[in-house]
Amino acid sequence: LEVFPRAAVVPRDGSSAMAMDVPAELVAFAEDLADVAGKVILQYWRKPVAVESKHEPGRPIPESPVTLADRQAEEAMRKMIET
Repeated sequence: LEVFPRAAVVPRDGSSAMAMDVPAELVAFAEDLADVAGKVILQYWRKPVAVESKHEPGRPIPESPVTLADRQAEEAMRKMIET
């Protein structure tokens, strides 16, 4: 198993970045996910896109903007993850 040593990872809690070893296959998969999402999102580049507010658990009002491009990119990535 090839490993990319000392890839920086920033924890979601906002604490400082830490270094860890990341398997090459996970790095490659993350890059593939980004490529698929990018292809979907580029279809909407410089075009008018409606923006909705996404409901999130624990928040009393919808505050996070989301577009059709976002939703389709997520769907494409989920398909890759689930297969």
